[in-house]
Amino acid sequence: MDKNKIIDAILVLCLLAVASVLRLYHPFAIPYDYDEVESVLHTHYNSLSDLVAGNMLTDVHPVGVEVFLYYWTKLVGETEFYVKLPFIVMGILTVLYVFKIGKDWFNSTVGLVCAAYIATLEYTIMYSQEIRPYGIGLFFASAMVYHWSRIIFYPEKRYDLNWVLYVLFGACCLYTHYFCLMFAGVVGLTGMFYVSRTYILRYITAGIMIVVLYVPHLHVFFYQLLKIKGAGWLVKPDNKFLLGYLEYIFHFSPYVYVCAVTLCCWGIAYSIVKRKFPFKYMLISFLWFVLPATLGILYSIYRSPVIQYNGLIFSFPFMLFFFFGLLPDVKSFYKIGIIALICAVNVLTLIYVRRYYDVFYKSPARMVCALNDSVTKAIGKDNIIRFIEGDSSTTGMEKYYVKRYNYDSTYLFLDNKKDKTDLVDYLESHQNKFLSYGCLSEADVDYLPIFLTYYPYLVKQYNFFKGNFYIFSSEKNKYPSAVEFESKEDFEGLPAKGWTAVNNSQLVDSVHFSGQHAYRMDSLHEYGPTFSFNLKDMIKNKNDIIVFSAELYLLSDANDISMVESLESDGKVVHWAGSSMNDFIVKGEKGKWIKVYETLKLSDINMDNPDMQVKMFIWNSSKRNFYIDDMSVSVIKGNPYLYGMVNKIE
Repeated sequence: MDKNKIIDAILVLCLLAVASVLRLYHPFAIPYDYDEVESVLHTHYNSLSDLVAGNMLTDVHPVGVEVFLYYWTKLVGETEFYVKLPFIVMGILTVLYVFKIGKDWFNSTVGLVCAAYIATLEYTIMYSQEIRPYGIGLFFASAMVYHWSRIIFYPEKRYDLNWVLYVLFGACCLYTHYFCLMFAGVVGLTGMFYVSRTYILRYITAGIMIVVLYVPHLHVFFYQLLKIKGAGWLVKPDNKFLLGYLEYIFHFSPYVYVCAVTLCCWGIAYSIVKRKFPFKYMLISFLWFVLPATLGILYSIYRSPVIQYNGLIFSFPFMLFFFFGLLPDVKSFYKIGIIALICAVNVLTLIYVRRYYDVFYKSPARMVCALNDSVTKAIGKDNIIRFIEGDSSTTGMEKYYVKRYNYDSTYLFLDNKKDKTDLVDYLESHQNKFLSYGCLSEADVDYLPIFLTYYPYLVKQYNFFKGNFYIFSSEKNKYPSAVEFESKEDFEGLPAKGWTAVNNSQLVDSVHFSGQHAYRMDSLHEYGPTFSFNLKDMIKNKNDIIVFSAELYLLSDANDISMVESLESDGKVVHWAGSSMNDFIVKGEKGKWIKVYETLKLSDINMDNPDMQVKMFIWNSSKRNFYIDDMSVSVIKGNPYLYGMVNKIE
């Protein structure tokens, strides 16, 4: 073995070591993420047939990973590290396969560069630490392509072994994820254009064998394809989807951008100067990434939203090959420098920009339960009202952690129902010094301002990925207000800042919630006073929460009375939502003041538009008679980590 091959081998071993360290850091602290708890709970089915039937009816993924977990947890238990270990190992081995493909197709420098990115990017690290289809699917896809490449381009070398491995890994792709299945199909079709006539029958037989191995799953495939229209919570991709994907892949960091762009431009310049262009492999790399992405986006737009960043991971190495495939095979000294630079930039931004180990290593469901337990012990049950709002599924993630770690279970559970009247009645009749509230990212955001009405002071706010935990107090002057901005229109003088369309002829003094006046709405007035303000002058962070509240005095029912919120940019509506007041009013209730809310979580809104304006008003679409007082728009500090694993952390 010559010197260059020895250096290449050492660099590959170093990359495998780096990949191992990044994936095995503090191994017993690696938690189950939000969706992983549900995967573990699926293993509690009484039989494999029940598992398959349950997964088929409720999920949009193949059952391969769940079946593996069903048997694997029977062997190793449910401790996170032991359950995740096979996924982590496959994530590490993906680095080796990517290097081998890059070296075969281009040269060892390209293989090392692409393997370095696989080893050190948050994208690949996170998904190889999850017991989900993505990291393991990336391994299956990479292994399948390597052995496919050997039987297509190097059939004279150990053809039978590579044929068998191609079939096995191809079948694994089909059982793992439907985007992985689609990628395997694209790979298989590509082979028909390059396979030698001598081997074409054996190649076609390989494809047939992959399909045969998939036959037991076909009834699941067709049921999910025809009966389940994607994940209901996903949205259609916009025209910034792929740009956002690239920003996410490269850590939202200018340092990572510059490093990647420099390497890409170097390769392009070298190719132009030397007039070398590996057309076949560049074309394959381009098509293998673009085709699954395009098909996923088109399906999401015209049928049902299914595309996410994680669905593109199976073809991700080929995006890297397309970016860096023109790099020359440089001397060993330069290889060492390039790989060291890539690793240094990616690891430093992983830790200090993406804060990966601070964010990912905190399981939201467990954090909520653990903090609730700690608060109970520290303050005492008699001094604090405790609420937890769990996931909206039927699995009960918080119950899993309460049982597993023997956490306190005497909290009050909120179930995301629209009707808030029972909660308001409870808070009216149970006054205390403190209130705690733990919630996951899909929680009903209207609960927060309701709590603040009775407990307006913030003792502590814990922010983590996909969840929050708050401790509020009713004790004045002891803790700071939870509100960072507020404009309150009480109709007692000049309009408060931001409030317009206050018609003085509609003011009355015969009924009021506070002060001396209220505002009358009637059959002649469809819209009430409007709050309009520049968003950037209201908030401190793109993840803040805006609350619109008012006191209503009804003279009839509240049907068709809505609180409307909108965001506008350059005269165009970016976001618009209106909610009925019936969620806060007991049916038939009238002749008394009732507080109503509309809450806007900015984390769920596209905030990339310039000069956004906030508008909020009450819409009396059926022109009913009622009174308004103490209209208020306030801002509550948001959670910068709520979607921090896929969004930029501010």
